[in-house]
Amino acid sequence: TALRAHGPGFGAPIVVCNESHRFLVAEQLREVEVPGARILLEPVARNSAPAIAAAAILAEETNPGAILWIMPADSAISDVPGLH
Repeated sequence: TALRAHGPGFGAPIVVCNESHRFLVAEQLREVEVPGARILLEPVARNSAPAIAAAAILAEETNPGAILWIMPADSAISDVPGLH
């Protein structure tokens, strides 16, 4: 999922995950060589809205005015070039 939004015109991704997945997510981001990715940990799963709100606050703090693109990890996107 992180590679779908990687390249010119994209900022570093913010990945929201549960604390129990933090090392797995960090390793996967390292393996696919996505630089600057940030991991935001959810202490408790509370559905999408709180996670999106937290990511939006972090994005605004690090890059004011940035456009936030929400991409659930389970999205099926077959035409990545068309997506860009």
